[in-house]
Amino acid sequence: MALGDTVVVGENEKRLSLLWDTGAVDENGDPVTRRQTIRVEATASDQDCYDIAYTLASLTTYTLVDISVSESTPLGPIT
Repeated sequence: MALGDTVVVGENEKRLSLLWDTGAVDENGDPVTRRQTIRVEATASDQDCYDIAYTLASLTTYTLVDISVSESTPLGPIT
């Protein structure tokens, strides 16, 4: 494939990204956080994603500190 070739558009993808405070601190006294990213249905609404985040939060001792959603559309082919 090269410049000017016809693009093939893939299915939209949506990802839910959660930032967790682990409750630990590093050697500088800063909170240790972990990011978790999960793929969700492309049709999931913002409310659905928010509800998913809080459902997952109820299953852990970590504190949820950030929720974000990103959407992308893959383009190809790449060879």
